[in-house]
Parts: sequence; structure tokens; C-alpha cells
Amino acid sequence: MHYEYDTSSQTYKWKIKDSPNANSINCYNGLDTDLTGVTAIASNDIWATGFAQVDGSGYDSSPSYTFTMHWDGSSWTQIDSPNPSNAHPYLYGVAKVSASDVWAVGYSYDGTTNQALTMHYDGTSWTIVSSPPVASSVLSGVAAVSSDDVWAVGNSSSGTLTEHYYVVSPTPSPSPSPSPTETQTVTPTPSPTPHRQLVIFLQGITTSLDANQANKGEIAGMRTVPSTVKKVFPGASINPNASTRFLEYSYFASRTDNGLPAAYNCVDTITNSLLLDIFLLDKQIKNAFKVEPAGAEVDIYLIGHSLGGAVALTYLDFLEQGLLVSLPSHAHLKAVITLDSPIGGVAEGFLTDFSLFGRKILEANCPAVKGQPFTAPKDLETVFNSASKTTPPEPDDSSSNPKGAQASLLVADFLGTLPAPIPSNEDLAERAQTDLGTSFLSIGNLNDFLWDPHACAGSLPSFLDTQFLEDEGDGSGLYGRDFVSGQGTCPGIYHPNQTKQIVNNNHGAVLSDGNVQLGIKKFLTPLVSGNIGGTPGALVINPFQSTEP
Repeated sequence: MHYEYDTSSQTYKWKIKDSPNANSINCYNGLDTDLTGVTAIASNDIWATGFAQVDGSGYDSSPSYTFTMHWDGSSWTQIDSPNPSNAHPYLYGVAKVSASDVWAVGYSYDGTTNQALTMHYDGTSWTIVSSPPVASSVLSGVAAVSSDDVWAVGNSSSGTLTEHYYVVSPTPSPSPSPSPTETQTVTPTPSPTPHRQLVIFLQGITTSLDANQANKGEIAGMRTVPSTVKKVFPGASINPNASTRFLEYSYFASRTDNGLPAAYNCVDTITNSLLLDIFLLDKQIKNAFKVEPAGAEVDIYLIGHSLGGAVALTYLDFLEQGLLVSLPSHAHLKAVITLDSPIGGVAEGFLTDFSLFGRKILEANCPAVKGQPFTAPKDLETVFNSASKTTPPEPDDSSSNPKGAQASLLVADFLGTLPAPIPSNEDLAERAQTDLGTSFLSIGNLNDFLWDPHACAGSLPSFLDTQFLEDEGDGSGLYGRDFVSGQGTCPGIYHPNQTKQIVNNNHGAVLSDGNVQLGIKKFLTPLVSGNIGGTPGALVINPFQSTEP
């Protein structure tokens, strides 16, 4: 199926597209074909994988065969794929790096036990790639960061299973020392190393990016924030070759040659896990670096609204902890700005089932998500509940702190082992300032009813403090600032249309409020000269932390 614009109803809808079935494989006719994985790098370059099996035979009970097919923009074509000998294979996940670099994962059953199955497409044909011999292992998902950095997840008889494919660089052989000669040389004057900026804007939950916007590289949904940032970087452009490049983040994929975003829809923002989101961000950054001049020093700025800010800080947390993501050579994560973002998570059940208030807001903004898994909101609930298991925001801190500082985004959908206690967001941000030179600014609206549903119904919780890290004071480079904008009272759950409008208006006010724009400009300006982030103007320290002595 394809999610596309329907001209008759003037809305986006799922539409069924013709696709091939495995009509004849190894002399078997009338096979059932199941598609279980899909990946897309462009509208004319999509892969789907699955398996074919004799009708009605059931899993593992009779022969099955791997099944792969490719969409070229107009039609699907079945691509031959190998099958392990004396086993029944099943493919469940697929990920693509480029036209000549595609991975598929699943498992094979030999009549006794399951064994993880990995396959690679090199642009010409599929081949089976050996994977570790783990007992009763099944791989159900795969993500490719680059050609030499691929992750697969699933389960085994021992529990969860994570596998990592990477390339180890060979140790270079020592070069023989040349015999000394007396020659006079002229030392050339080295050319100055180019210094560039990459500013990535991350939209929030229930947003979308259509194909036209994606192809043009437009910055969508951030209102006046890009123009504010451009006052700090006057030469900024969406041109991939610009010395200061503006780039829109995609919740779906990015072009492998220059990092331009692929189109995505509002469903992607809700059904993606936070872990998948940071994989996509990590890959998009690496793809964007393919157009940077060799040896250029590049400062990266991440500016996210709503869920986009949570994705940006999750990336920073994983980067600082040395987990799963990495910066390209000569890259520096200069700053992260979060705008009305639930960096401390959301109260359990609020966006998924608690009174249905939050869920109804999301479904009203994105009707196509009805019946779909609310994966990102569920991850944010896990983050919210992590606050009791984390390190204090300060090593000797016993005072009150915002939920955004206490919680840890490291817990979001991560299958690996985390340290105990888990580093809090504040702890990681402070370490990142020292280790990576990253400044941080969190801004939140005290009238944001999406994070204060209590204002709309007395029985609902309030967690406005999810928007803030602990502010370390003027000139510190680590800020948690608030502002107040929009209607100050919520009509309530018995006035759903009015409430939805006010909730949306107040949640988006951060993108155009004058004091916020001034604060962003004042924060960014010193960074251009190599200093830490400046004090964010008229914005005040959030009210959820104890005043520093």
C-alpha cells in the first residue's frame, strides 16, 4: 500500500498498489506470499522483503522461500534471493544504505531450531552473510547507519538479541624509512581549513513533509525560527553546498548522496520508536557530510520542536554515552535547542490511553494514525518513569529539579545494558558540554496544555516540567528557560473542538513568540565566535528548580 494524497477527498489516504506474488519458486505453484519489511530511500527506490510458503501449510511445517522485490517508481519487480540449504527461511526486516547496499534479516528453521538469517544485496544480487551462531535466534528488525555500521535486533533463547555488523580497518604496515638526502625544499603555505555549519530543524509529533517540500529541501513547520537563525548566520541556505546549510530532518529516510530528507507523514512521527528516530538522524548527518569539503570542520546545530526536541536530546545523550551513534570526522555538535519538547517524557497513559485526552488530540491532528501503535508516546512514558532510577542532575544535588533534568532519554527503546544508576539528561548534558563542547537551551511555554492537561480536566496530571533541563545560570551555556504565551485557560474536555485549537495554538506559540526568538538569537550568537551559548535574553529561569545559592 502507498500513503498518498487523494484528490477526490482532498486528504491523505492509504491506497493498494499492484505487487507480484511468488507464483513459481523451485517448482512450487500457488504459494502464499507474505511481505513483512519495507525500506525506502526515494520515491523510485523502495525494497520490500518477506517470504513465500505453500498455501495453508503454516509456519515451519513445510518449505518456505525468501522473497524480495523492488519498486522503481512505476512498478514492483521480484528480485531473486537465495535460500539456506535444508532449512525454511523467513525475512522480517530490510534496511538500505544505497542502491548497491541493502540488508535483509530474519531467520531459518531446520526442523529443530531457529537460526538468525542475514542477507546482503550489492546492486546485482543477494547473498547470505553469516551471523553469530546464537541458539534459537530470530532477527526481526534492521537499521543501517552506513555501509560498515549495521544493527539488527530480535530475540533468542536467552532473551533479547542485538547484532552489529561493522568493518574493522586493517592495521597499516610500517613504511620503510627513506635514506636521508640533502635537498632544499620550500614549505608551502597551508590553505586555511574551511569552517562550516550544518543546522538541522526537527519538527514535532503529528507533522509531515510532502514530496515537493522534501525534493526542494524546504524547511517546513518551524515558522519564524529559521529566519531567526538566519540572522545569526546571514549566508545560510538550503543549498547542500552552502557554507551554512539548513536541513530538515526526516522521520522516514534521507538521500544517501547529500542528506536531503525523504517525504514522511504524520503517522511516522507517532509509530517510530525514539531509537529509530536517532538512527535516522545519525544517518542523515552522515549522508549530509558527503557534500562537505574534505577536511572541513563542521559545527552541527540541532533545533527541535515538540517530539523533534526529544529526538535531538536523545541523540546527544546516546552520543555522550558512546552508544549506537557517532559524529563524522571533523564534526562538532555545537548546540542543541529544544522548544516545548517532552525531554522528560510524558505521564503514563496520557498520550496512549489515560482518559484518551492526549490520544484524541494526536488522532485529531493525524486521523490516519487511528489503530496504529503509539510507539513514540509509549517510549516517552518509559522516559518519564526513569526519573527514580537516574543519577541526580548534580552529583551532590538534593534540591528539586525539573522532570526534564531528572529523567533519562537513554532508556527509550534501548535493548542494551545501561549503567546503574542511569545517567540523567542533566548529567549527560553537563558532561557533553565538557567532552563535546555542546551548549544546550531548553525553552517551554507555561501555557502549553499538551503538557499540562490538568488545566483542561482536574483529574488529569500536570507535567510542564518535562520541558526543561536545570538552568545553570546566566553565561553558563546550559539553560532551562520559560515564557508564557497563548490563551491562559483551557475550555476543557467537554469542548473538544475549542480545546484542540487552543492546545495546538499554545503548543506552537514557541515557534513565533518574540521573546523566544530573541532568546534563540542571543544564545546562538556567541557560539559563532567559538564561545559557549549566550544567556537567552528576556526568557526567565523555569520555576521547577530550586534557586542556586
